Amino acid sequence: MSQAYLLADVGGTNARFVVLTTPRRGISQKRVLTLKSKDFSDFFSLLLEALSFFKVEPRDTVACIAVAGPVFKGRAKLTNLGWEIDERKIKAKFPFKKLILVNDLFAGSASLAKLKKKDLKLVKKGRINKGICMAIFCGTGLGVGVLVKEKPLTLISTEAGHIFFQALDSFDLKFLNFLKEKQKELSYEEVLSGRGLENLYEFFHGERLSAPMITALAKKQDKRAGQAVKAYFKYLGRFCSQLALCYLPLGGIYLSGGVINALIDFLFEKEYKSVFMENFVSSFRLNFLLKELPIYAIGHPFPVLLGCKAIVESLEA
Repeated sequence: MSQAYLLADVGGTNARFVVLTTPRRGISQKRVLTLKSKDFSDFFSLLLEALSFFKVEPRDTVACIAVAGPVFKGRAKLTNLGWEIDERKIKAKFPFKKLILVNDLFAGSASLAKLKKKDLKLVKKGRINKGICMAIFCGTGLGVGVLVKEKPLTLISTEAGHIFFQALDSFDLKFLNFLKEKQKELSYEEVLSGRGLENLYEFFHGERLSAPMITALAKKQDKRAGQAVKAYFKYLGRFCSQLALCYLPLGGIYLSGGVINALIDFLFEKEYKSVFMENFVSSFRLNFLLKELPIYAIGHPFPVLLGCKAIVESLEA
């Protein structure tokens, strides 16, 4: 292999890698390597495993690595792993031809420039479909990214998942106090990530189950699990609404991440969708605007890798 393109999505639970011979080549699911992030003591051992698997030489490789944490001046800290990453240290151990280190939601929002109709599920119709697009990823953590325009590729990465969760009624206040008692960060990440779903279930029922177990029970029409899922969609609708008023994503709101993928079927059931919609269209003065915005669920299996591909393409153009 003469020149290779290594694309990576390093999250708190899974790390996914793919190697392309050209950035314009499609991403085949069969070619993606998935590793468990917590099986590795640090980022370098994880990256070495991927490079060994694909048998690529760093000197002949352009790498775009998206990580689940803020990236600032070539440095990153993975929020839910505690790993600290420095571009200079990566280059010292792995002398890539070119290295691009970005926040995963920065890459996730870049994917919106490459998604096709077949990759999307329409959650809510909207009359407007041109303008800024906003991506919300609910997984091990909670992240938000914004696509300003496709050409030139212009993106905004955020840490909006860590903005404070606020109580609007007595029920919210009880849940907020529950999070306080459990010494959780009082942010939306503790409500809309995988552990957020776990927090909701524990709040209602006094026992903690894993997010996959709660989802499985809800799919079997377990009422206790369904109660937690319904509350989850209440707060997801509110979060989408608040961010929509911040960024005015006239091009649409795009939902993705492991929790969304697991729960997406519920969002098309009237009982759950009505809760989501009531809390999305909940602005006293600006409901007319919120009603105009389309909302989609991303069906592509690897949107962050697709975004890394878009970033590399934009630099090679």
